[in-house]
Amino acid sequence: MDFKQLQSYIAVVKYKSFTIAAEKLGISQPTISTHIRILESELDSQLVARTSKNFEITPRGWEMYECAQSILKLRDDMVDRWNGKESKVIRLVHPRSHRRISCRRSCPAMKDSTEMSAL
Repeated sequence: MDFKQLQSYIAVVKYKSFTIAAEKLGISQPTISTHIRILESELDSQLVARTSKNFEITPRGWEMYECAQSILKLRDDMVDRWNGKESKVIRLVHPRSHRRISCRRSCPAMKDSTEMSAL
């Protein structure tokens, strides 16, 4: 899974069209289709129910849409911070501290709220 695949998936959902998504992203429609198939294969879930004339987003597909938006937002926020566009710097752990910090995953597709810890 990579950012381009997530961007393709978000565009397909947003524009409700593989063709329009491809046009908006400046890539070919077969590339969009390949990105969606790769995501479905990696997640072992059908995200888009295809018919001969149209498609529908599956319930799992809507979960993926929300997660993909969150992932790309985190990426954009990180890039903004690193490029100095955001003045706030968040320090998770002080270098001399031995405290644990817990971050809950907020992705709705994750049924349990697994904690990630850092030292």
